[in-house]
Amino acid sequence: MARRFRFALKPVLRLREMVEGRKKKDFALANRAVDEERMRRQSMQHDREETQENVREVYAQGGDFERIVDMYRYINSLDLQLAKNSRKLADLNAVRDQKRNDLVVAQKERKALELLEDKRREAHQRDSARQRQNELDALAVQYKQHREMEE
Repeated sequence: MARRFRFALKPVLRLREMVEGRKKKDFALANRAVDEERMRRQSMQHDREETQENVREVYAQGGDFERIVDMYRYINSLDLQLAKNSRKLADLNAVRDQKRNDLVVAQKERKALELLEDKRREAHQRDSARQRQNELDALAVQYKQHREMEE
């Protein structure tokens, strides 16, 4: 009877699967941080556009000069925040790219072990089939010898 297939590197494969799971979570968190920062940027750009439109309206209506100056100060502060956001977004994109690369490496390492497991399983099945065939051949030879002795 053939022995069952046992992959000796199964614990390593499980470890690599766990590492890949962690890398997926890390990538998802980095991706989420990029998305949130991008949404913050869109919100600031929207506020800037609205404030710029308000300045035009107040100026067209001959509004208070102090109010217009305050709006321009707010626009300037938004411009500074947008510049900071741009740098932060670039940093977050770099982190996300690194997390993606880490995930790809972890996936390749897991797939390599899975391929090795498949190859070893196939080799085991071939060996088992060869062993069964040898046993059947031996039984056939014994049967033939037994029949010849009886005759």
